[in-house]
Amino acid sequence: MKRLLVALIATLALAGCGTAGPDQGAPPGTSAGPDATAASATPGASPAASAPVAEPTPAAPAGTVDPGKVYNDADVLFLQMMIAQDGQAAEMLQLVPSRAARAELKTMAAAIASTQAHDVTVMRGWLRQWGQPTSVGKNAHASHGDLHATRPEDIAALRPLSGKEFETRFLSTLIGHQHNAIDMARTEVKDGLNPQVKALAKRFDNARTDQIALLLRMME
Repeated sequence: MKRLLVALIATLALAGCGTAGPDQGAPPGTSAGPDATAASATPGASPAASAPVAEPTPAAPAGTVDPGKVYNDADVLFLQMMIAQDGQAAEMLQLVPSRAARAELKTMAAAIASTQAHDVTVMRGWLRQWGQPTSVGKNAHASHGDLHATRPEDIAALRPLSGKEFETRFLSTLIGHQHNAIDMARTEVKDGLNPQVKALAKRFDNARTDQIALLLRMME
């Protein structure tokens, strides 16, 4: 268990080394000057860190951004829904420090929370640079059969719990939540247009698959 947890945290931390904030590089589907290449944001990865929770690596100066429109509705909807999805995850993850008993669960939750907070910042930056809303429409989840949203009552049910009871309910809820994210990511790979957003979706698929493997081990 400890070895798997260490491997997951290392993957989350190292994957983000050298990334930049979303407003400092070209958004996906745009071109930029020669100085902007190193500053492009790379979502789906954690900020560079030597500990599970760390600040993003300072970005290199960005060049001139020349906005382009190389994306489709599927790209926009995916980013919007993932922002909402990660927001729900943040609600659950913030309960762990005060309610969970196991240190490894707290460490895992902190690593995921840090990574997803960075991803949300990047995804919001891309949508803003495209001139698109950063929040999903009220009926967006309904158009997907409500399969991608964790019910608010499931999150609320975690709040009064603690110890073993909390951990069991939390792990079960988060596993389902991450399965939904994988479904969304695979839909984006199939239907999306923008190469960077599709690459982001593939990284989300891989990361959440690894997380689910760890969460299932924690339930044993």
